[in-house]
Amino acid sequence: MIQRIVFIALSAGIVSYGQGFNTDQPRVADAPVVREQDPDPMLEKARERHFVDRANRVAALWTKLSKEYNERHAFNIKLAREISKAFRDLENDENWPKDRSK
Repeated sequence: MIQRIVFIALSAGIVSYGQGFNTDQPRVADAPVVREQDPDPMLEKARERHFVDRANRVAALWTKLSKEYNERHAFNIKLAREISKAFRDLENDENWPKDRSK
């Protein structure tokens, strides 16, 4: 963001190159321009990993609930609420598939 502002200021002639900048450094205009719509592969990987972690949490809690029910023949309400919250978090994730029929 700062690079864009400096680039705009330089290209508009508002600030000259030598004014207030270290001239030993490469010019901002020579730096690659990063567009906001360009996907950042590292950010995409992190988002995907976060989504997978949430899905794994739901699966692990569900497994725990079913195992406990099969062993004790009792339904753990606290665990069921925790599963419900974990699933809501998963549904609210930006990688959750959106309904295209709406």
